[in-house]
Amino acid sequence: MTLTPRTLLAQAILAGLLACSSPRDPALDAVEKAVRAQLGATAVVNVGYLRDSTGLLIDFRAEALTDTSDATFARTARAVATTAVQQYTKRAALEVVMVSAGEVLGRGVYRALRQRTFTAAELR
Repeated sequence: MTLTPRTLLAQAILAGLLACSSPRDPALDAVEKAVRAQLGATAVVNVGYLRDSTGLLIDFRAEALTDTSDATFARTARAVATTAVQQYTKRAALEVVMVSAGEVLGRGVYRALRQRTFTAAELR
C-alpha cells in the first residue's frame, strides 16, 4: 500500500474518530455526577485527566459562582476537590486535583477565570 497524502489524511481522520468514540472512563463519570450534585443539577461540569489518571481536572462554568469573592471560590474549590477524591475509584494513585471555573467566549474559546490546585494528600 502506497502512503499518499490522501491515505495519510484518511488514517488521521479514522484515528480521530476512534479516539472520540472510545468509551469514557467510569471513574470520571462518578466524579462528574457527584460534583454536579454538589453544585446543583443545572451546573455545567466537565471532569477529565490532567495528564493521566493521577491528576484530575474539574471545570465548571463561572456562572455557578457569580459575584463571589476569591475566598468563597477557594472554599468551593476545596469542597469540590474533596468530593472528587472521595468519589474517584482510582484515588489511591491520585496525586493532584485542579478545580477551574471559567466562561465560554466563543466556539472553541474558553477562558479560565479562577483556578485552585490541591494535592490529593491534603484532601484526604
